[in-house]
Amino acid sequence: MISKILLIAVMSFTYPNGNKDIFVFQKPEFDTIAECQTYFKNNSDAVFLRLYQAYPNQPPENIYCVPYKSVEGMIKRDDGMVSI
Repeated sequence: MISKILLIAVMSFTYPNGNKDIFVFQKPEFDTIAECQTYFKNNSDAVFLRLYQAYPNQPPENIYCVPYKSVEGMIKRDDGMVSI
């Protein structure tokens, strides 16, 4: 099975332990990275507005299109749970 691609934002603030907030756009999902990149290019204003709503005092450091499985690995918490 091919992993779906998700759009994520790594936020700019770095916590004392080196962690950063990651915002995961759960919808839409994409079949390819190119499809995700095109979506972001065509909808960047809406993406940035949603990020501003969630993090009003923190701009994104970067926006990525990544496979779902990679997102799981990025956001595993210390207790082993995944929060998406």
